[in-house]
Amino acid sequence: MIQEQSRDPLHGITLAKMLEDLAAHIGWEELGRAISIRCFTHDPSIRSSLMFLRKTPWARAKVEAFYRECQSEINSNSNASSAPTPWDCFDAFTVKMSMLQPQTKRDVNSWSS
Repeated sequence: MIQEQSRDPLHGITLAKMLEDLAAHIGWEELGRAISIRCFTHDPSIRSSLMFLRKTPWARAKVEAFYRECQSEINSNSNASSAPTPWDCFDAFTVKMSMLQPQTKRDVNSWSS
């Protein structure tokens, strides 16, 4: 039988791997600026961020979207010796996320379903 390959660009990439790659690529400070979540701005760590993101679907969605924007740069920088530039993927992500901001509490709750 022929197995179908997933079309999801995040298939096989764990949340921990995403955080490790993003923290290594742009650092916690820039990650906190890109995605304003307390676990990135106040004493950040992989462990505390994982605990929060696993319980908070809207925050996880933001991290996954940001990772998708940065994924090609992260992959190319892991193969190249050039220094990463944190703002390369930030601008496009900021525009997309501003369109996704929940307007009401009801909108936030609908993200978790």
